[in-house]
Amino acid sequence: MFKSKLLWTGALAGLGLVTAAAYAEPTQQELMQKINDLQAQVTQLQSNQATQQHQLDARDVDATVNSVLNDADSHSMLVDGGGVTAGWDKTKMGFFIASEDGSSLLHPGFVYQFRYDGAWTEGGKGVGTKTANGFENERVKVYADGNLFTKDLTFKIQYTTAKTASTATAESTTGTSETITTVKGGTFVLDDAYAQYVFAHAVVCDGDLGVKLGQFKDPVSKEQTMPDQGSLCVERSLMDDLIGGGLIGPRVQGAGLVLVGNGPLHAQLFFDDGADSVNTDFQQPTFTTVIVPGFTEVVNWGASARVDYKVTGDWSDANRFTAKGDKQDLLVVGFGANATDMTKAMVFIYSADVQFNTMDGKLSLYAAGFGNDINLRGVGAPGNVQNFGLMLQAGYLLTDSLELFARWDVTYLDAEIKSLNNNQNYYNEICTGVNYYLGENGSWGNHAKVSLDLSYLPEGTPASFADGDILKQTNDKAEFIARLQFQLWI
Repeated sequence: MFKSKLLWTGALAGLGLVTAAAYAEPTQQELMQKINDLQAQVTQLQSNQATQQHQLDARDVDATVNSVLNDADSHSMLVDGGGVTAGWDKTKMGFFIASEDGSSLLHPGFVYQFRYDGAWTEGGKGVGTKTANGFENERVKVYADGNLFTKDLTFKIQYTTAKTASTATAESTTGTSETITTVKGGTFVLDDAYAQYVFAHAVVCDGDLGVKLGQFKDPVSKEQTMPDQGSLCVERSLMDDLIGGGLIGPRVQGAGLVLVGNGPLHAQLFFDDGADSVNTDFQQPTFTTVIVPGFTEVVNWGASARVDYKVTGDWSDANRFTAKGDKQDLLVVGFGANATDMTKAMVFIYSADVQFNTMDGKLSLYAAGFGNDINLRGVGAPGNVQNFGLMLQAGYLLTDSLELFARWDVTYLDAEIKSLNNNQNYYNEICTGVNYYLGENGSWGNHAKVSLDLSYLPEGTPASFADGDILKQTNDKAEFIARLQFQLWI
């Protein structure tokens, strides 16, 4: 029995040792590790809760702000408020307002040309020497162009200062009286107002086909359709004034088809009210021409066409005669025609021209030929009149800012009207000068420049032309004109 008790005592003792070991207190290091683990878990839980709360608050704030703004827009705007961008376009040198996708764009701008002019006409054959000089605001034009709803629907509206003439009698240097014409400006009149819509892309020679309607320049003369700010000389040629685009008005009212775009071929075909239809109503306008004094006829209708083929270069470079800024050679050949039907007459004008600029932006060349036919349909003198003209022009950049230019043009009038123009049937014009482009290294280009040109008319001119500051000189003697002009354009 004693032995049995001893065994039970030993077993119980062993069990007690095991139990004591199992329930022994943890060490201080173990307790600290557990505390650190618990603290990390609490910190993580607090961080997650704060982040979730912040996200919820930010979303609530954004939703509230958007709700308020949308409500304000719906009450203050009559149109869709979508994204709008506005500012200054460094490439085109102008301000703009546009939708984010460019489907609608408005570009307001102006052309300002301020001059000092001097003109001297040689005396002879009973007519005294005449001189005139002074300052003038030659052109002040304001316009807006761009596109609406889509880039395929473009427009332009332009107003310009109109010039009106008044006459007075004065004594010449020979003691004889003569009529002096004074031209004044200041009243704004409508110049351009047209819209163009392209309805088919890449249809002919990768060009885009569209329709154009409104009031615009007849396309027969490239020199005339070249923007005022894109010329080399201060003014267009005497030839263009006598028998070219100036003979037409040069603006007409009409509608027709156009082929535009990046393809090598551009074309225009219009049906219009005919020559001298600018700012007229639906009734027939009247047509006059300085080369046939006393000729006045009622216009029935007109039509015009032009085709330009770009052999090489960029179409945007063809919108100015200077080569400044060109990055590649430009070669464009063009042909134009215009017909104006009148009650007792028919006028037909045709032209051909070529423009070449070098890729280094230095040399620019231009040549144009004109012809016209004025058919009086046998109702009296002078009958059928045919006139011709030729113009050559060149420009060369000596530096990035300074450009030399020269132009020669000659106009041959029909022998039948020689007697109407003091027995003179050809008129030469020689023009030379310099352009100085403002900005660093002439960087402002045609947007800001100063021009000086000198024109010599050996045979004078059968009529005065206000835009060119040319005085009528009918005594077969010379005329000399000096023009100093500052130009600003955006």
